[in-house]
Amino acid sequence: MELVVLGSGTAIPHPYRNPTGFLVRSPGLNILVDTGPGTIHRLPRVGVKFQEIQEIFYTHVHPDHFLDIIALLFAKRLPGIVNAPSLTIRGGPGLADLVNQFRALLHPWLEPVGYDLQVKEYRSTLKLNGWIVRACPLRHHTSSLAYRFEDERGRSMVISGDTGEDEALEEFACDTSLLVLECSFPEGEGIEGHLTPSEAGKLASRAQAKRLLLTHFYPACDGKELLVPCQAVFDGEVLLAHDWMRVAI
Repeated sequence: MELVVLGSGTAIPHPYRNPTGFLVRSPGLNILVDTGPGTIHRLPRVGVKFQEIQEIFYTHVHPDHFLDIIALLFAKRLPGIVNAPSLTIRGGPGLADLVNQFRALLHPWLEPVGYDLQVKEYRSTLKLNGWIVRACPLRHHTSSLAYRFEDERGRSMVISGDTGEDEALEEFACDTSLLVLECSFPEGEGIEGHLTPSEAGKLASRAQAKRLLLTHFYPACDGKELLVPCQAVFDGEVLLAHDWMRVAI
């Protein structure tokens, strides 16, 4: 299993960080987790055709995590595009209604042509190509879900999406091989609903995660010390995400 960081930033334009988007890869399966603006235009650089994506998981429906679904659905119906047989979009409460509103507003330009489109509000356990995928509701937004991907060998990865400190996430991420946490602001500049480095480190420590990847950096993080306050409270390996980063699980 491999995680590719397609975007390590936020809604704020940044010269080096695209809004949030991840590609989760294993033989025979490519999954997108979040599609902030510009995500699908990054897929060719990592050797993936956008029309072959069959599964997208959304951590929540804030625009910097979700908006490129419009670009994807529009691109999939352009002349000459050969699509995979289906696309399933998964997320928390309100996802189906929002997708349907976009489709109605932009009708017919997002309607599927030559493939089956399904939207599922997902809170259960799912099996995909030998993986087990679980979801956990978080407090950040009514649509917020964290996801845990686990393979047949027991290797796992948890992706939080946006979150503040959350006991449910600590339990959900227990003993995971890689915990992907947002780290929106540096020490001393945190706001409710988001994490600072030390808060992320404490959460990872309580979850007994093996490794921690920090991402979703607002420009306020530029030039600030992020590793040291996190490492002071978490004994495992800490990585700072950057666009195009690849992390083996």
